Amino acid sequence: MNGKGKIYSLQIIRAMAFLGVFLSHTDIKIFRAFGWWGVEVFFVLSGFLMMYQYADRCIGCSLTKNIIFGICKIKKLYPLYIITTFLMFEYFWFCNPTAYSPREMIARLIFNIGLVQEYIPIVFRTINGAAWFLCAILLFYTIFPWILKHIIRVANINMVYLMLLILFSIQLFLGVSSERVVAWGYQLGLNCPDLQEWIVYYCPLTRLIDGVIGITSAIKNRCF
Repeated sequence: MNGKGKIYSLQIIRAMAFLGVFLSHTDIKIFRAFGWWGVEVFFVLSGFLMMYQYADRCIGCSLTKNIIFGICKIKKLYPLYIITTFLMFEYFWFCNPTAYSPREMIARLIFNIGLVQEYIPIVFRTINGAAWFLCAILLFYTIFPWILKHIIRVANINMVYLMLLILFSIQLFLGVSSERVVAWGYQLGLNCPDLQEWIVYYCPLTRLIDGVIGITSAIKNRCF
């Protein structure tokens, strides 16, 4: 760590995670798993560093304040996201106009603008492919002040170990049960070919668990 508070070892891990995600998008099969690893690491690091940055600060905690906090954290990315989303919307609208009705396309556009599309496990929920990440990180940032307020109250080493055990158990349960959920989805007629991947990868609630693991690890290591 230098005088500015940067933890160089974590910056190196973050760079490796970014490289893993980049390689996973090259369509080279052996690199596909690197993206899964990179995303997981990035969300855990985000939780760890957020706790490191804000543990000694006073952050207001209410629904309105939490939403404002989350929006402020992504405000630099959101304008570019909106521009690329409208470009992709026009592409789908003019290049494949018969795939979905105008009503369906407009509904998807509204969901994407509001960054709530990844809460709905249906086919073609995301107009802008990379936007699932922004949707998930917004949830984490929005809930973070509430987590910070309540997690410090119970911050003792035994409780931290218990929380980590519970969080990892939830992740294991999601991985093991996702195939069964997919079978139920097909029986119910749910139109989501990537339902299993959505459960363990795209779903904002799943990624929120990663962030909370990072927060809990920060408490365990007493970095603040």
